[in-house]
Amino acid sequence: MKDKSYYFQHDCNARQDEKILALRMKHGWEGYGLYWALIERLRESDNYSCVCDYNLIAYDLRSDANKIKSIIEDFRLFDFATDENRGKLLYSRRLLEDMNLKDDAREAKVEAGKKGAEAKKKKAEPKQTLSTPQADLKHTLSSAKAEPKQCSSTPQANIIEENIIEENITTTTNARESENDFEGFATSEAMRIWNNTVSEPMQAIAVMQGSRRDLVLSRLESAGISLEDTEAVSQWLRKTIEGVTLSRYCRGKGKDGWIANFDWLFSSDENCLKSYEGMYKKLHEGKNNRPNSTAILDNSHQQKKTLEEIANQQNA
Repeated sequence: MKDKSYYFQHDCNARQDEKILALRMKHGWEGYGLYWALIERLRESDNYSCVCDYNLIAYDLRSDANKIKSIIEDFRLFDFATDENRGKLLYSRRLLEDMNLKDDAREAKVEAGKKGAEAKKKKAEPKQTLSTPQADLKHTLSSAKAEPKQCSSTPQANIIEENIIEENITTTTNARESENDFEGFATSEAMRIWNNTVSEPMQAIAVMQGSRRDLVLSRLESAGISLEDTEAVSQWLRKTIEGVTLSRYCRGKGKDGWIANFDWLFSSDENCLKSYEGMYKKLHEGKNNRPNSTAILDNSHQQKKTLEEIANQQNA
């Protein structure tokens, strides 16, 4: 088993997926329940896969083997692989992707903890009073000037100082790599949640880099979310994104037909805060009350027009 916490993500709008709708049309809510029972079974299994034995699965779930076979094969909800020892295996591509992200984040957190402990241990040692390679070099030069007799150091002393410099460089590099791991998880999670919850006419995003990546990290920082707390990152991103993707107004159902997009949502702290608090879900359809920057821009144009009309009347 991967760990003792058998957790996996369950999208709140999973029942509206086209494949799930087809499943419900044929097998009803019983089929929907059996689908999630199969996902739970895969989550509990090694490598998130199990032997594709319909009779065995049906016995475990107290169902009919033909019904289990239909749920697995007829709706493109599951995938198959072949193992030399176990034979034909069943797995869910979506579950596998989610769990790989979760496993990678957990491993990154464990690795960061180990590196942090090593850094503290080295800092506590007497020889580690100099924290950077530059400081070590400065100390070496100043010692040479202050004590001319010691300038002809032994080969052993040179090796020790070179090792100290190399260790300091390694510690700094490892800390940066750990930080990049958490940033990568946060931005990938934002892209994954957006693409999994977005629906037409909203557009999915294909890349997460450059300014788009910086915006996501900036919004998380403003919200006070630690990147090392991957569960909090996922929860905040999901609630913020679904505040827009599940809003009928933001999907173009308003009078003006305005449609929100990923870049607009993360362009400001205000947009994210309103979405997180569910304000966009509460917008009434039919009202031309486009949120945030666009509404402010429209209002400024109207004010400018009014001022020009007043000025013309005074000149007349």
